[in-house]
Amino acid sequence: MIVRSLSAIALCAALAVPGVAQEEKQEQKQEIALPEIPALVPTFEQNCMMQGINHEDRIEAIKGSGQWEEDDDVTISIAHLGEARSVGIAPNFREISEARQWSGQIDGRPAKLVLVTFAEEDRFNHACAIVGEYFGSALHYRDEIEDAFEKFGVDPQSVDLTHYFEFGGDIGAWKDSVAVEQRIHGELYARSQAISTEENMHVYVAY
Repeated sequence: MIVRSLSAIALCAALAVPGVAQEEKQEQKQEIALPEIPALVPTFEQNCMMQGINHEDRIEAIKGSGQWEEDDDVTISIAHLGEARSVGIAPNFREISEARQWSGQIDGRPAKLVLVTFAEEDRFNHACAIVGEYFGSALHYRDEIEDAFEKFGVDPQSVDLTHYFEFGGDIGAWKDSVAVEQRIHGELYARSQAISTEENMHVYVAY
């Protein structure tokens, strides 16, 4: 009886130690956070977020990656990219003045990348999006995509759902040699309707 009591006390003491609890929590987090497509967020960062929000730099980054081949036509439904909105002010994806699309693969899975230029009166000038077939649950990408937008200077707005995360905020930018506050909006949505096949995901940043 004494031995059992001592064992129980030792177990309780171990669980009470912050380091032990933190390690267990981290292990659970790692188990949840394994992405179906590990290269999705790094690819999105490289093509859509690095080098700031200059549109011409974005095009050069895509061409220089060697990962994408430009398509003759845009097959992604750009209007459907905006249908996952939950909070905040998202761009009007139906007011398009120009769009370009590229095809490629991410970890062996087919993917599309699209650059959009919105109408001049829109709050956002451009958007960069990646759309793919079955990239898994959005939950698996939460930590990485939060870090990516945080480095970009944008905070999470809605990250409580397992299939949808939203980000938004203002960042400092240069426009016509003048310092301005540029509104940014981003989403990762695991039930995208932007392409016709089932179980799709899109991730985009509008700026």
